[in-house]
Amino acid sequence: MSVTTSLTRPEKGLLSPAESRPSYTTDPKHGLFGAFSDLKTANASDKPTPAQCLAHLTLLEAFYRLREHVATTDGLYGIYDRFREQVWPSEDSNSKRTELLLKLREKRWAIHVTKAERRYGTWWRKIRTDRSSMPGQHALLGIYENFDVGWERDMLTFDKDTLPPLDYLDDCIRYGLLPLWNAGLPLATIDSCIDNRTFEYRAGDDAPDHFQTTFGLVWNSIDDSQTLFLHCPHCRQPVQIAWTTLTAADFWRESNLENHGHGFTDPDFKMQCPGCRVSITHEALRTQKFRNDCNALVEKNLPMPGTILNNKAQALSISLSSLDSPLTRRLASA
Repeated sequence: MSVTTSLTRPEKGLLSPAESRPSYTTDPKHGLFGAFSDLKTANASDKPTPAQCLAHLTLLEAFYRLREHVATTDGLYGIYDRFREQVWPSEDSNSKRTELLLKLREKRWAIHVTKAERRYGTWWRKIRTDRSSMPGQHALLGIYENFDVGWERDMLTFDKDTLPPLDYLDDCIRYGLLPLWNAGLPLATIDSCIDNRTFEYRAGDDAPDHFQTTFGLVWNSIDDSQTLFLHCPHCRQPVQIAWTTLTAADFWRESNLENHGHGFTDPDFKMQCPGCRVSITHEALRTQKFRNDCNALVEKNLPMPGTILNNKAQALSISLSSLDSPLTRRLASA
């Protein structure tokens, strides 16, 4: 089984600067593709080798092509290219149509990135609660193979001393998962899955089934549910929420700019819980996350996020007893 990133060719100049590039042919044993075909990514040094940099660039190109594919898939997440003609019916409005088309495509990608972040959260919770599923370099691909960009903060790190992904390191320390941090990014394994000419990503035959069985997620994020399920922060009842409510042309008219949408990926996200009738917003979810962190501190002595490292990845001299205050106890019991 293979997973490929097949692009729908967008209109020239829209999210695709590669459209105007000339084509090149090279001897596969020489030149650019020759350099990619036999990368030696193993390295004991802290500094990246030229081969590792090439492997990383290959990965970034695969991400770029995924972005192109998602953004130009007409109708994805209920957002259609035809909205531009419905909003700007006059043939004299080509510039306005082009501007709106860009916004529609950016919205599709924004939704996809948000979904990736949620999927990364599912992966992380599984890893931290089930130590027996602690991944080695091959098992780590369960998240990489689907281009779950929640991992990009680690992928984009060449040198942990100059650009530390602090949140990831902080979480690894708090949950005792430093072996996961020390394993680093399996560039050699990732690079072996990317076609060096087409930059298509081809996973192993067993990878999709393993990913779905282990994490309970559909392999391809595009095939995942078109709605989100989360728990009401007040009554904990499961609530079904749309990723976006901007799925009609009228929402994209200039006269309706004050309507920013009320879906989970929209700026004015708001959903009334059908059980307790409390309004669920991003602010309410952030508050619940803070309360959960307070609970973990009081009940499990788990440090609060952001209390382990400073902005230079240096350990902070803060004791757990100083964080376990009457205030945090009141917040945890609220």
